[in-house]
Amino acid sequence: MEAGDTRRSASSNGKPTVAIILPPKIHAWMFRARDLDRLREAAEVIGPPPSNKPEDVSPLLKDASVAIGGWGSPRMDDKLLASAPKLKLLAYSAGSVKGAISTELYDRGVRVTTSASANAVPVAHFTLMTMVSL
Repeated sequence: MEAGDTRRSASSNGKPTVAIILPPKIHAWMFRARDLDRLREAAEVIGPPPSNKPEDVSPLLKDASVAIGGWGSPRMDDKLLASAPKLKLLAYSAGSVKGAISTELYDRGVRVTTSASANAVPVAHFTLMTMVSL
């Protein structure tokens, strides 16, 4: 599917629905075609939305049990969560989730994963090299 295409896959065969809620540009940076193909083997993948506006993201969350967010994704507040009744997991493909989540997310029992540990070493290398170059 192209960015902004929110159609469901034709085969609804009991696979969980995964909503990619990253803005299109970030989605293109984060996922290679072969990675998306692997994900589509295990789940019905919808998204990304045409923008990071909540009104564009909200329809993707209707049947999603998993949302993949990250840089540029809207904050998962109570208004956005109202459109995500089946959401069980937010997989955040960036470091800190501080600005992306709300207490309502945790109150609903949605699990949250982050890429903070995967980002830690590259960020440390960059910081050290920046300091050395000064």
